[in-house]
Amino acid sequence: MTVDDRVGPDEVAATRAGVRRMYRRTMFVAFAGSLLFSLFCAVLMYYVPSARSLEAAAVVGALAFIFLGGSLALHWWRHYNSIFKQLDVIERRVQAGEVIHGSEVTFHE
Repeated sequence: MTVDDRVGPDEVAATRAGVRRMYRRTMFVAFAGSLLFSLFCAVLMYYVPSARSLEAAAVVGALAFIFLGGSLALHWWRHYNSIFKQLDVIERRVQAGEVIHGSEVTFHE
C-alpha cells in the first residue's frame, strides 16, 4: 500500500458523482423498460381474440407497469441507497483524518 493508494476527499467526491450518474441511468432504463414492457403487454392483451377490449388492455398494461416498474425501481433504489450510505461512512472517515487505502474499500449490497 502506497501513498498513491490513499483515499482522499477528491476521490470520494468523484466516486459519488460516478455512482450518481449510474443511478440516474439505471433508474431511467428501469422506467423506460417497464413502460415499453407494459405497452407490449397492453398491445398483446388488446389483440387476444376473446378479449379485444381497450379497457382490459389498459388494465393489463397498468398492472404490468406497476408490478414490474415498481419492483425494479425499489430494487435499484435500495441498491444505490446502500452504496450512498457506504460512501457517506467512507467520507466521514476520510474527513476525520483516518488513512484509508483504495484497495481496502469494498461495497456490499
